[in-house]
Amino acid sequence: MADCAQHLTRFGGHAAAAGVEIEEENLAAFRQTINAWAAAHAAPPEAVSLRLDAAATLGELNLENVGELARLAPFGRENPTPVLLVQHAFVDGIWPMGAEGRHTRIRLRQGSDTLFASSFGIAPQAFAYPVGSEVEAALEVSIFNGRSGPMVSAHLKAIRPAELGNTPSEQAAWFEAFRTGGSLDAARAAALLPARADTVSLYRRIRGGHVAAADLQPVFAAEGPQNTGKTLASLTALQELGLIEEQEGRWLPVPVTAKQDLASAPVLQKLAELAKQA
Repeated sequence: MADCAQHLTRFGGHAAAAGVEIEEENLAAFRQTINAWAAAHAAPPEAVSLRLDAAATLGELNLENVGELARLAPFGRENPTPVLLVQHAFVDGIWPMGAEGRHTRIRLRQGSDTLFASSFGIAPQAFAYPVGSEVEAALEVSIFNGRSGPMVSAHLKAIRPAELGNTPSEQAAWFEAFRTGGSLDAARAAALLPARADTVSLYRRIRGGHVAAADLQPVFAAEGPQNTGKTLASLTALQELGLIEEQEGRWLPVPVTAKQDLASAPVLQKLAELAKQA
């Protein structure tokens, strides 16, 4: 039994989770089977959404107003912490946070108003928004009693480039459905299929160190929100061909000795086949 246990892969493990154990040699077959079942029976992925309670300016997020919000506590599952949207703010500073710098603290600015916000699980080198970026941020705010007295602090729930809109989320949902084995009509396949110039443009950004692995939204904004699907397909193709790899939260080029044919990437071949069915 002890020897057998060393060859099992476990999924699940808390009170609300289902659990399963799979022998490692069967893992690939399990993955293929469950993906095929999901493609046939599960609803296709939808655009990710975040519930926002209200819009606010940084000037409105002062001690008095945030203190009033605190009167809605205690917060929990049936009474979630309010999430506020701050639009047209600028990233004014970025610092590491935590003992090993695994988290990020940023300063947002609107005119003369500023607010510090924390982003957990993302180190500064992997944070996708350099100083000067114009963003919209979804924040949970609270009052922190520090050595200098009470101050407003914020937890960054989500962030994206200003005016990005929802087109990237919609196209990302199409691509995810396609990638996981779902059906894709010819028109959407054509919308996801990049030209060589699209993939080359993305590769240049990667070569410049400008593509954060955890958040591609700045790339979607730069390449055009309507080209989000093409950007995702290009990124997948570059991975399939072994031309890029993730290093410290960034996509970076891999040294190659032989010229690669972009059109040979499986993801591009499959999209091209689907697009021809129009």
